[in-house]
Amino acid sequence: MKQKPLSDLDAVNNALRQKLLAEVAIEAIEGQLELAITPLKAAADADAAPHRELIEQLDAAMHLFWVPRREGPMKSIPLTFGTIGERKAPEKTSLRKGWKISTIIGLIQRRGEWWYEKFVRQPEPELNKKALLLATDDELETLRFCGIFIDPGEPEFYAKTDRTTLASAMTWPPA
Repeated sequence: MKQKPLSDLDAVNNALRQKLLAEVAIEAIEGQLELAITPLKAAADADAAPHRELIEQLDAAMHLFWVPRREGPMKSIPLTFGTIGERKAPEKTSLRKGWKISTIIGLIQRRGEWWYEKFVRQPEPELNKKALLLATDDELETLRFCGIFIDPGEPEFYAKTDRTTLASAMTWPPA
C-alpha cells in the first residue's frame, strides 16, 4: 500500500500520538510475556542446576587428568564422545597507563621509517595490532620502551563434546 504524505502538523501530531499508543501497547504485550516467562525460567534454571554442577565437576576432573599430560606431544586428545585439550588464549596488546596513543605512535615514528611502516597503519595513524602480535623479542623490547605491552595469553583447557555421537552415548556402554 502506497503511503500518502500527511497534510499538516495536526496530522503529523496525530500520527505521533498513534505511534506512541502502538509502542505502549507493544510494551504492555511484551511485559505480559516477560511475566509469564519469569516463573518458567526460574523453574528451568532450578531443573538445570544439578546438570550444570555435574558439568563443572566433570570439567574439573578432566582438567586434572589433562594437567600432567599438557607438556606431551599432543595438544588435544580425540575420544569417542568429544575431545579434550588445550588452546592458547589470544594474545592481547595494552598501552602504558596514562599514555595517549598519539604519544606512543610518535615514539614509534622516532625509531625510524621501518618501525613506523611496520607497526602503524594508515591513513589515520593507528597501531597495527597484527604486526604487534607477530613482533620478535627484540622488537617487543623496543615497543615496551614506546609504551606497548603484549600479554602472551595463558593456555586454556577445553573439553568439547561431539553431538554427532549422541545416539551412541545414550546406549553406552555397548552390550
